[in-house]
Amino acid sequence: MVKNQSFLFFVFVFNGFLIGIIFDIFRAIRKNFKTKDYITYLEDIFFCILVGIIFAYSMYKYSDGELRLFMILGIVLGLLIYIFNISKYVIKISTSI
Repeated sequence: MVKNQSFLFFVFVFNGFLIGIIFDIFRAIRKNFKTKDYITYLEDIFFCILVGIIFAYSMYKYSDGELRLFMILGIVLGLLIYIFNISKYVIKISTSI
């Protein structure tokens, strides 16, 4: 049981990392292309839907639809690791391209 929960935790840490990458893609698009407000709202809605799909898919695929606190903590941890360590480099590279 603990082995399964450890695996689930790392799956959701990876999901947080993936969400960070998707967030940076949207940030890079916003820095490079100035859009109208309603386009920005649509991008935000699309981002939320995409993150929800990733979370729901992982939750149903790996934990049979059970939501546990450590899953949410894993996503937050993965996102924080990505944002504080890798995000600045990804933004620099993507805006220079």
